[in-house]
Amino acid sequence: MGQYANLAVLTGMIHDVTAGRVRPRGDLGVRIDYWPNEEDRRELVSGMVACARLLRAAGATQVCIPTDPVTLVAGEVDELANLQLRPGLLDITAVHPMGSVPMGDDPGAAAVDSRGKHHHLDGLWIADGSLFPTSIGIPPQLSIYAMGLHVGRAVVQQG
Repeated sequence: MGQYANLAVLTGMIHDVTAGRVRPRGDLGVRIDYWPNEEDRRELVSGMVACARLLRAAGATQVCIPTDPVTLVAGEVDELANLQLRPGLLDITAVHPMGSVPMGDDPGAAAVDSRGKHHHLDGLWIADGSLFPTSIGIPPQLSIYAMGLHVGRAVVQQG
């Protein structure tokens, strides 16, 4: 903790093209199947290299990559470009998951209708980025606000 004032944290974000699957598991669980394809893994490593370069340019003498086990970069940052990502080496998270809940008026092809109302569970409405057909590749705040407004109006009209 004595060195806490010298700590800086950066993260690389990519617009991945890899598709995953979310399926039910048991009564209340879900199973998420996702591992980035080769192109996306290269982008992730490229982001790590760029972050490490920024930290070194800012004066860092050591860069810690949160792999399992931890990767410490004290020498050339470019060595990090050879990192081979494999499942379990690096935790991956989605900042703005999109495209996981199909939206459409056909209950056989979509979870919710065009207003955001679930086809099979009364009282359930969805109004977030999961309704987008896929990732939009940019920060989605305004688009999610617009989707929330669209769904919110439908909820009020149903009222």
